[in-house]
Amino acid sequence: MAQSYNRDLLEEVGDAIGAEFKAAGYYGWYGPAANTHRSAFAGRNFEYFSEDGVLSGNLAAAEMNGVVKHNVYPYFKHFALNDSGKQNRCAFLLTYATEQTIRENYLKGFEIGLKQYQGKLLRMMSFNFIGTIPATANSNLLNDVLRKEWGFQGVVETDYDGSYGYMISDNSVRNGNDLMLGSLRWQSPISLRIRALPLSDCNAEGLQEYPLYCSEQRCL
Repeated sequence: MAQSYNRDLLEEVGDAIGAEFKAAGYYGWYGPAANTHRSAFAGRNFEYFSEDGVLSGNLAAAEMNGVVKHNVYPYFKHFALNDSGKQNRCAFLLTYATEQTIRENYLKGFEIGLKQYQGKLLRMMSFNFIGTIPATANSNLLNDVLRKEWGFQGVVETDYDGSYGYMISDNSVRNGNDLMLGSLRWQSPISLRIRALPLSDCNAEGLQEYPLYCSEQRCL
């Protein structure tokens, strides 16, 4: 699709996706993905558009604008610098790049996609670390760039939280994440306590003691 350089075509594709999701009763779509083809060996290149952030951002926005016509919400992913598939979540992949490189290349598609999209948006994070900080708990990325610089007002969600050891819910929520995807948190003793926590308890004190649960209730 990216080889077409055709925003109208991508909007038609998004329109078809949105119609199918609506017909099936689903209103959240885990796509599109605007990561850069940083390496030919990256395991998720099949769902990314291009090695050009400008092209990726424009086409992603067009596709999302088609989807949202049916009140289906995109989870724009994988934010950011996602390099591979299995290795990044199971082998603690640390991705290094200069700030200039990150902004000019690897964030450009996400910035353009966000600013050209016309609807409510959710953001899915990537598995990898950026430097030594997990992307899911990177305040510079989530709060400074995404929310303050770009004006994002939607919901941020992790990629699948399969208890890999580093996707710590408390750390993620405190640094700008809102939801943990597929979390196994209910298996812990503290989770058994918060399952019965009434929504009325999600005040300032509740948010401090149970940040993940109350964050979820705030976003639903």
